[in-house]
Amino acid sequence: MTNDQSEMPENNGTTATNGNVETEIDLTETDACLDLKQPKKTKLPFLEKYISNLQEKTHLTRNWVLILCSLVVATAIFLLVIIGMTIGWPKLPHTYRYPLCKSPECLRAAAQIQENLNYSSTSCTNLWESVCSHYNGKSARPLDRPVWNQKEILIQKESERLRNVISTLELPLHTGTVEWKLKHFYEACVDVDSIASDGARPLTNIISELGGWYILRDWNDEDFNGMQVLNTLQVRYGVSAFFKIHVEPDPLEPDANSIRISPSGLGLPDKEYYFRDTEDPILTAYTDYIKDVVISLSSTKNNAVKFGKDIFNYEKRLAEITPDLVSLQDPITTYNAVSMAELKHTTSTIPFYDILQAMYPEVSISDNTQVLVTSQEYLTQLSQIISSTDRRTMNGYLIWSLVRQYIPFLSENYNAAVNSFNNELFGLSKTMERWDICTGLVRKYMAVAAEYQLEKLYPVSDDTKKILNNTFENILKVVKKKVGKFDNTAMLKEHLKAKLNAVSIQIGLPQSTKDVMFLKNYYKSLKIIKLNLFESVKSAMGFQKKIEERMLLNTLPEAVYLKETLKNVPSVRYIPSKNIIVVPRSLTMEPIFENGYPDPIRYGRLGVEIASAILSSILPFGSLWTADKKILSPFHMTVNESLKTTQPGVDCLYNYILKSIANIPASRARATALNALKEISAVKIAHEALTELSINGNHIHYAGVEQYEQSGLYFLSFAQTQCMESTQEYDIYNNLLQFRLSSKSMLGLIWTQLADFPKAFDCDSRDQFICNQIF
Repeated sequence: MTNDQSEMPENNGTTATNGNVETEIDLTETDACLDLKQPKKTKLPFLEKYISNLQEKTHLTRNWVLILCSLVVATAIFLLVIIGMTIGWPKLPHTYRYPLCKSPECLRAAAQIQENLNYSSTSCTNLWESVCSHYNGKSARPLDRPVWNQKEILIQKESERLRNVISTLELPLHTGTVEWKLKHFYEACVDVDSIASDGARPLTNIISELGGWYILRDWNDEDFNGMQVLNTLQVRYGVSAFFKIHVEPDPLEPDANSIRISPSGLGLPDKEYYFRDTEDPILTAYTDYIKDVVISLSSTKNNAVKFGKDIFNYEKRLAEITPDLVSLQDPITTYNAVSMAELKHTTSTIPFYDILQAMYPEVSISDNTQVLVTSQEYLTQLSQIISSTDRRTMNGYLIWSLVRQYIPFLSENYNAAVNSFNNELFGLSKTMERWDICTGLVRKYMAVAAEYQLEKLYPVSDDTKKILNNTFENILKVVKKKVGKFDNTAMLKEHLKAKLNAVSIQIGLPQSTKDVMFLKNYYKSLKIIKLNLFESVKSAMGFQKKIEERMLLNTLPEAVYLKETLKNVPSVRYIPSKNIIVVPRSLTMEPIFENGYPDPIRYGRLGVEIASAILSSILPFGSLWTADKKILSPFHMTVNESLKTTQPGVDCLYNYILKSIANIPASRARATALNALKEISAVKIAHEALTELSINGNHIHYAGVEQYEQSGLYFLSFAQTQCMESTQEYDIYNNLLQFRLSSKSMLGLIWTQLADFPKAFDCDSRDQFICNQIF
């Protein structure tokens, strides 16, 4: 078929082509009435359209687009999660916002704090249980001690250190040197075999020299001279029968010393014991003690029983005229300067002139010599009792006074009665170990030598002195501010400000006492007998009188510091006659103190003691001494003003103590309230000093106790200084002689009186009843 034949006309005038030829349409020739729209595209789902658009824009395949979208969505979700967590995330606890002390000292201090915490109890409901658990649940108190607390732990550690020092003294020791005397005094004490071999002979020999003892049937009435025996007991044996003669700073002449005559001669610790019910266990124990001692010295039982009752009744007569310890606190009322001539006139039956001449032979004693009499009334009444005492009773009392003082240095067979009585007096159930007894004797009679050796091994560093001096200055600054705002008379304010401006601090022994020559001269007159405890103690008692004689001659200016610094229970003390605060070396030792201990712990422990000592200088009765180390005249206006200052607070605490605290005699309640007021104020002032220190320093927390703020850790540290386990008998004894509440009662009282205390533990303090405080 030809090409011409392939084209065939259609009825509508168009040309039809076969399947291989495209049909051409001439739009110009198209009928305008025809609808010639483009064919409609199919609508895609949104996701597909979105993916298709992304493909077109990115030129990626479908799979890569899907991967990209997944990553974007995941990233968005992750960002939202982060934002949500950031908004909802808890804030960093306060504890971890500040530096955390992890030094060894901080960790040791924290361990000490944690040891006594009871996390199952809260401070708000039971403070004692929550902070003193070690003393509640573990029966920490050794059975041979009436009390167990931080101080007693320190005393025991010091005893162990002293024992080790003595046992390791470098050999050979030359006879007569201080080291030789120290070592052989201790060894004579621990050598119980030598003591046992002597039996009672050392004591009975003295009794025979004094003319015998009627209870032992070796006494001659006609040969007995009571006043001569009294003289010998006072001078040669250091026995304070009827009265005590000692030397102390002169209240009107700074840096001089005077002889003082004070009431003494009772076998029980205080006159209050003598007026208990006749069936009181301690009174029964005392008469049994007397009976058992004289039986051990070969008296018959019947005679011994009667003798015990007679001695008790005679001592009770002395107790009736003995001034109350409360009245003896006032340095003004106890300052009674009298001449020997006047004393001879008012107490003619007592040979004071002869006794003093023999006791201090190097001192010129004359009729014009002034002595201090604590109670003139006591001496007058004593003279009457002595003049009316028959010779037999006088012999019994005087020799008993000797026996009572010396029998503890005999063997166990003889001093078992002493131990039995002390167990009843203090509530003990066991006798102290021998080495412990002996270190105690060394510290009593050779305290300076013992301290010298200890300080050589454990010196007080310059850093320690700097830290404690800064602590003292910070606390003193707070006290000065409070006195500056004191709402009282201008005269009293100026008096107190003058004292505070002049007060100073002594840490450890005075520098002059650390010299070898000082030690050698100090102990030159002390004689120690090798393996003879009794004679060594007798010599040591005479040696103490030689030290007093040097004080009267003003050749031992350090004596007052030594006496206060080396007392058996170490404490920060204020010495009114020197206007100085002394800090014993032992208080700068572990576990009480280390240089790196946290500030709140240092202030809660030593800081409170330093504050208490500073307050002692401006509160009764230390306030009755002037800045130039003299006592005020009783007619000085400042005397009454000083006493009035504390009156509202003391009255309030006095009533609280009588109503709320058991076993406090009314005769002791007011003196106890004054001590309590001082302690409450000391805790408050030390806390304020710490707060001021914290404001100026960096905010720090301490590992192990990081949950506590500065105030909380301070009050916790203080509270734990009060933790103790003690016998009821000891608490009564401590109140009668020291006018102090039991630690548990004292801690509870301070909690009620200081609003900052419960506040530091987030406890409600709205119901507290707060007495008027000093400032």
